[in-house]
Amino acid sequence: MKKGKYYVNNKDMLEELQHIHGDDGYISEKLHLMFFDMAKGIGTKGRFSGYTWIDDMISDAYLKCCNVAHKFNIERTNPYGYFTTVIHHYFYDAIKAEKNQKNIKEKLREDQISQLYHRYGIQFKVNATTKAPK
Repeated sequence: MKKGKYYVNNKDMLEELQHIHGDDGYISEKLHLMFFDMAKGIGTKGRFSGYTWIDDMISDAYLKCCNVAHKFNIERTNPYGYFTTVIHHYFYDAIKAEKNQKNIKEKLREDQISQLYHRYGIQFKVNATTKAPK
């Protein structure tokens, strides 16, 4: 397989992660780019690409990788798999949180509408052809 300019592999990533645990403790620019490329690559996959907040998810997943980079055990040999899992879990959690917020907004909207109907005494007939508002 031909390696592209922004190809992320285990060997290079492991070398960069060893610098964090070694001398200075800072994340290098190269490792930042690796995390961002991974988050962007996973975010453009089909299962995540349809969401309107995907840019926020990508940037937040990138920051999550930067936060957990210090916790990575350098004795492991698969940092790519570790950070891919971190990104996937963050995406799933973000989607779950956004859907939860959407459900809360819909429930509040339904409650407000029902209060207005109740306050002004609007009656609805429910028959086979019409449905009452929720």
